[in-house]
This record gives sequence, structure tokens and C-alpha cells, in this order.
Amino acid sequence: MEETQTKRSRGRPAGQSGHVWVTLETLSQYFRPEMPIPVTRSWLKNNGLVGDEIPKPLELSAPPKNDAAQIEVEEFSFED
Repeated sequence: MEETQTKRSRGRPAGQSGHVWVTLETLSQYFRPEMPIPVTRSWLKNNGLVGDEIPKPLELSAPPKNDAAQIEVEEFSFED
């Protein structure tokens, strides 16, 4: 009597992705800013960060504070 064994598949199921979506806020709870995080080269390329080295983040300066903010108020009436 012949028994036919089905070939066992490997890897993830068809149609499934090996990736999950995680917010940067969630990641920041587990990793410090100076910690390296592994990402694929294709992800770097798709996000405009092409190259062997990850570019350093831009240094952003805070906008100048304006303590004397100007607010314009107009009078409004519902009466016709």
C-alpha cells in the first residue's frame, strides 16, 4: 500500500508578510536614540536613505520664541 505524503511547506504562509507596523513612539520606549536598529537595505532605499551608512539625522533648531504673540479679534454678531 502506497502512502502519499504531502510536502511540508517552509517559511511564512502564502500571502503573509514578514513585517509588522510599529510606531516610532512605541520603539522609543524600548530603544535609546543612539542604539542601532537593524533595517533592510531595501527599506533604506525606499525611504530615500540610500547608501552603506545611515545618514545622521538633521539637527533641527527650535523656532525662535515670540513671547509677545499678536492676536487679532473681530467682533461678531448673529443679529441681522
